[in-house]
Amino acid sequence: MKRVITRAVIVGALMTIAATTLMLPSSFAQRLEQKTETKQSASTFVPASLNERYLYWESTLVKSQYANSCYIFARNSMERLHFQNIRVSTTEVVGSIGNVYAAVTCIETTPNITAVVMVIGNNDTETSKARDELSKDIASWTPID
Repeated sequence: MKRVITRAVIVGALMTIAATTLMLPSSFAQRLEQKTETKQSASTFVPASLNERYLYWESTLVKSQYANSCYIFARNSMERLHFQNIRVSTTEVVGSIGNVYAAVTCIETTPNITAVVMVIGNNDTETSKARDELSKDIASWTPID
């Protein structure tokens, strides 16, 4: 059975990740919900406070029809890009590089799997660079069947 995951579900998951991982106040999650700008390929939110956090995400098609391959690609990409504290579960691959925390989840779409790369950090340039490099690297892997 395939699950249908909407953009609203993904945004909700991002808010939960951001709030719990970085122990952000609930007001941040409320501002995020109200002001998040969504686009087809990538999204961003920039809070207007002195203690800024930047949240970016992007979806990319993976050259596989299997979620397990997608998670392997995500882990391999994080290793190749020198992410630290990489953890793999059945629903995501997470890691950090510098002051950026990244989470990748794989969604069963047709014809191939979609990887959703989500990053949060306190430096705009570093955070968006991590998203771009991770998304590009995950999309570059080709499975050997």
